[in-house]
Amino acid sequence: MIINFNIGNYKSFGVDQNFTMVPGRYRKKKFHVYESSKYKALKLSAIFGGNASGKSNFVDALNIFKHMVVTGKVVKTLRDYSFRLANGDDKVSKFELEIALGSEIYAYGIAVDTSKSKIVREYLIRLTKGEEIIYDLDYENEQKYYDEKIINKNNKQRVDIYIQDLKNGELLLNKLSSSNLEISDVFFTTCKNIYDWFKNKLTIIKPNSRPINILGQFVEKNNKKGIIPVIELIKSFDTGITDYKYEILDVDSFLKKIKSDISSDDVELYTSFEEDIKNIKDNEMIEANIEDNYYRISFNKDKKQPKVELLTFEHCFKNEVRFSFNDESDGTMRLIELVNILYSSQFEEKVFVIDEIDRSLHPNLTIEFINKFINIIEDKASQMIITTHETNVMNLDLLRQDEIWIIERNNCGMSSLISLNKYNIRSDKVLDKDYLRGRYGGIPNIEKLLKSKGISSE
Repeated sequence: MIINFNIGNYKSFGVDQNFTMVPGRYRKKKFHVYESSKYKALKLSAIFGGNASGKSNFVDALNIFKHMVVTGKVVKTLRDYSFRLANGDDKVSKFELEIALGSEIYAYGIAVDTSKSKIVREYLIRLTKGEEIIYDLDYENEQKYYDEKIINKNNKQRVDIYIQDLKNGELLLNKLSSSNLEISDVFFTTCKNIYDWFKNKLTIIKPNSRPINILGQFVEKNNKKGIIPVIELIKSFDTGITDYKYEILDVDSFLKKIKSDISSDDVELYTSFEEDIKNIKDNEMIEANIEDNYYRISFNKDKKQPKVELLTFEHCFKNEVRFSFNDESDGTMRLIELVNILYSSQFEEKVFVIDEIDRSLHPNLTIEFINKFINIIEDKASQMIITTHETNVMNLDLLRQDEIWIIERNNCGMSSLISLNKYNIRSDKVLDKDYLRGRYGGIPNIEKLLKSKGISSE
């Protein structure tokens, strides 16, 4: 779970900003708080703000942080992303996440000189009992430390070699995660668990992104006890979809159609895809999203050849009429993607970050989705962080006050994170009206803009 996220000098976040999932002192909606013996964390947060306020930049910061950890390298384009509207030449961008794994809390952070695509500092600290530094590589001050007490003596030399061989834009955490050890120890196990959290537990969904594992929720038979089938989740949102089927396609016709539709730039990619299909093995499955249609390819044992299936949906119980994913409306497509979160949350603990959750959705569906998420995760250590323009979500019947954040941009183009926790607000307050009046910031100041142009709004 995310406890805190600290960011500085990235895109519109010029100065250090802190986003926290630590709950405030509120008695209402205690089921929105995950509580262990060592920490408490909110399960949900909603971030509001005007256009270009920095909401997407916040999500981008998490996304690029994850990307650097998983690939082990600084993103070369990061040099274009430091805050460029302030005086001074500070080119160091900072990213730090405090996360809870089991009963422990860790802080993992990096500082990057964006002008040189170079790591300035990388560190991992255990925070559960004070601060215990697991490792701290401070390249700027030429200081490198790691906790020898938690490293097996047979592994110490390997750590020294890894640190010595690191290049300017490489991260130690990634190197350690891929190590094959004869003898495991606390140091390597901790680092691998942190890496695994970034790679497999932190899921970021952008407005136009397509989840790569959407087919995983559509299985032929789902009889797991206590698990709501995905089709029942979809039907509960009143989309008109009543069932789904996999339509078997002719392999040669499928490949011929794909080849005719691709651009010249994708010929090499198609050739590789065609070879993968023709060489598919027994018990192997290939999933593909092609032009917003979802296919699965497996091996047909009876015919001893590949089998291609297209995911389709039935409406109004008319079995003879089927629609592919691409045939559905934008709102239904978006909802099917988001339902994957509800389905997987029944048996997995993850952190979902969704940019513009309300895109193409009716306000009531957005609210219903949030309610379903909270109900489904129950006592699991799962979280959802959303950005939205939908003011109906800013409702104390739906959210706790400490779950509501606003991003405001000042005259210099710098974004600030504001928690509604700082305001003394009555529990019966109608927040969205005050928000739209500008009481909490985070809305476009049209009046000020008109005056700056010498235009009267009257």
